[in-house]
Amino acid sequence: FPVTIAAPPSNCSSVEVFLVAGGGGAGGSSNSTGMTGGGGGGGVVWRSVTVTPGSSYTVTIGGGGAGGTSTPTNGSNGSNSTFGALLTAAGGGGSGYNGVNYGAGGGGGVSSGGAGQAGVVYVRFRTA
Repeated sequence: FPVTIAAPPSNCSSVEVFLVAGGGGAGGSSNSTGMTGGGGGGGVVWRSVTVTPGSSYTVTIGGGGAGGTSTPTNGSNGSNSTFGALLTAAGGGGSGYNGVNYGAGGGGGVSSGGAGQAGVVYVRFRTA
């Protein structure tokens, strides 16, 4: 979900950025009574970043990873959330599956894994 934010005004030399990356998807199960573990949560970064007044910055909101299908498959990793090339929060890892013993379900259904949640980006201009 990339978007370009408005250029910081001339009296702005830094922005406060809060990034949450997309979470990983849960693994899938071929067993109608088995469940897999949930995917990892997306990384979180909160920092003040120096910017150039008048420059535009592309912000990307990380998407959640897809859940595994009903045949045993791993969940997909979540995507990174970024503020230009200046700051990145890493996406959560997708859950694996185990062919014999399934772990606790992480938001998935009985026979398929749940998708991870999308990330969040918050940007506040800090003026002098």
